[in-house]
Amino acid sequence: MKKTLLILSFLICSFSFSQTYNGYVPFPTKDAYWLEHSENVSQHLPDKCIDYEYRFAGDTVISPFQYSVIERTEIDQTTPNGCGPPWNAQISISTFGYLRNDSANKKVWLRFPNSNQDTLFYDFDFNIGDTIRNGDFYMSPPFNQVVDSVDTVYLGGHYRRKLYYSNPCGSPGEYDFIIEGVGAKTGFSFNSSCGLAGTINSLICMGDSLGGIYPDSTTCNLITSISKKTKVKSEIQLSPNPTNGILKLQTQAQVQSIEVYNLQGQKVQEISPKERRWELPEQSGLYLIRIQDKKGNVYTEKIIKN
Repeated sequence: MKKTLLILSFLICSFSFSQTYNGYVPFPTKDAYWLEHSENVSQHLPDKCIDYEYRFAGDTVISPFQYSVIERTEIDQTTPNGCGPPWNAQISISTFGYLRNDSANKKVWLRFPNSNQDTLFYDFDFNIGDTIRNGDFYMSPPFNQVVDSVDTVYLGGHYRRKLYYSNPCGSPGEYDFIIEGVGAKTGFSFNSSCGLAGTINSLICMGDSLGGIYPDSTTCNLITSISKKTKVKSEIQLSPNPTNGILKLQTQAQVQSIEVYNLQGQKVQEISPKERRWELPEQSGLYLIRIQDKKGNVYTEKIIKN
């Protein structure tokens, strides 16, 4: 009887695992695109408010390997007061680099323009307790972060491994993560949340020719649609600014998340998406409010608390 129960338990566990994770999901090499946002919130740093769009622009051969060309569109909305109106944005397009998949070893390599060697861009072959050497990745600081837990998430028709690792610059218990075939929470270019104190980097969304993949299947709105940013700005209003502490949100959009950051780029509050009125932290100063709707649009505004 015990033997029968053990066999049944093994079969149930095996079936359950097969329904969640069926093996490594390689990083895309065509038809995919990523939207990333970067903004400075520290008074000690120059203002920066930039969106980046990454997409594939064909293939090339750099002997002996074949690479996928990554094109980056940059929309700089920086003004002396933070994020300015999108119609005044400075737009530039450049080749970000050349990407190569090493699916057998669950690694992704990137060769930057004018470089004669590949840089390790992503390594998805980590397990709990392994150390991510952030210095190996593009625009990341040279410190180590340890994988705390591993989970699976269903995105784009596949179950993918999701690796959580410690975030020394975040709030207690806050973690960054990377997802197979998608990238990092902090952006396509894997900028660590500790890349520079006072800088917030985030992956807004990722998709392919079939539609959105991350954070869900809703359409990933590309930054090439400038008029859409104007609409989002008008749909979300925060007041008063400056404030004595109470902040009110007026919007008809379906809000997915509301986050509050301090001058050091640390997340100090995570507000329920249903809230339309809340109190900022006790300390006076400048805060950055980041609101994301369920379509993947992100709205940010600097609020002064007296």
